[in-house]
Amino acid sequence: MTAGRSKEDILFAPITEKGQTKKTVYLPEGEWILTKDRQTYGPGYHEINARIDEFIAFVRSGADVLGCF
Repeated sequence: MTAGRSKEDILFAPITEKGQTKKTVYLPEGEWILTKDRQTYGPGYHEINARIDEFIAFVRSGADVLGCF
């Protein structure tokens, strides 16, 4: 991945409702890394736990931007 493609390498899934603790996220083709714990996920739907004060962000595996999280 090149630095110029960072828009395609990051996926945010915000918690938007008070009391919400889970978010179902669809990840496109490829391997994705959840920034908060560095766990890897493949394509498809995944249920991710998060508190209201956390954000859910995935970075495509191999993307330079992972170092920013």
